[in-house]
Amino acid sequence: MGVLPLWLIAGLGNPGESYQRTRHNLGFWTVEELAARAGAQWDRWAGGGWMLAACGEIGAQPVVLLKPLRWMNVSGGAVRSALCHWSLSPDRLVVACDDVALPDGRIRVRIGGSSGGHKGLASIIEAVGSDAFVRVRVGVGSERDPDQDLSDFVLRPLTAVQHEWYAAVCHVAADAIALAVTRGGFVRTTLRVQRMPGADAAHAQAEDTDGVGRGTHPAAEDPVARLRHGVGGGPSTGRS
Repeated sequence: MGVLPLWLIAGLGNPGESYQRTRHNLGFWTVEELAARAGAQWDRWAGGGWMLAACGEIGAQPVVLLKPLRWMNVSGGAVRSALCHWSLSPDRLVVACDDVALPDGRIRVRIGGSSGGHKGLASIIEAVGSDAFVRVRVGVGSERDPDQDLSDFVLRPLTAVQHEWYAAVCHVAADAIALAVTRGGFVRTTLRVQRMPGADAAHAQAEDTDGVGRGTHPAAEDPVARLRHGVGGGPSTGRS
């Protein structure tokens, strides 16, 4: 990238093939979707062997996409190092992660606040010394039995049907991040993704439940229009 990035967008997950197809890695899936759209290549960051970074643009905004390669619960060190390296403040940080407190298909975008019990977010808040960053939480909690161990639930491999559904949800989460970036981070919204009647998971429909705009029209290229007019179509990440 010839110019300094204006945003750092970190997706949270666990490294290793055995964790790739789990709910706890939806943060990774979301930034992978953004990288695929931007044609950005993932490289091990020269500042440390424990993260992957991809540089590109979202809506003419230069960004760095980040995947910390240590465990989810200690993601903060990688995020802090990347912020320092690119001279970015926490208010120029977007973090995508899963959230068992939200039902499947719910995507919540907020600035600031507590970790809500998410250890990856807690690690970042502690490491960067601030909670004033954008969080994009992807809901995964609908199918959890209250008596089920939390780690077992979020780390259990997904079925093919579940994988297709969550990939479509992450496609919408990527749209939400694009909207946040193009609006300077000033977005507070909750999106609800639903399967369209008679369609498969890859043709999900997004509805904004508290303010960005509602609609059911096909997705547009512009990220703001994509949310204003509904989001459909399959993900472009090529995950298998």
